[in-house]
Amino acid sequence: MDYMILKEAAEKWGVTLNRIREELAGIGLTDFIKIKHQQEYTI
Repeated sequence: MDYMILKEAAEKWGVTLNRIREELAGIGLTDFIKIKHQQEYTI
């Protein structure tokens, strides 16, 4: 059960982060947030 909660939280975080990245790209800040090793994010 805990695995499903963590998986759902990770999916929501990914969707939210993609929306933020799209907004930033719209104002010219492409690659402002980068993914490292599919798990870490840097700004």
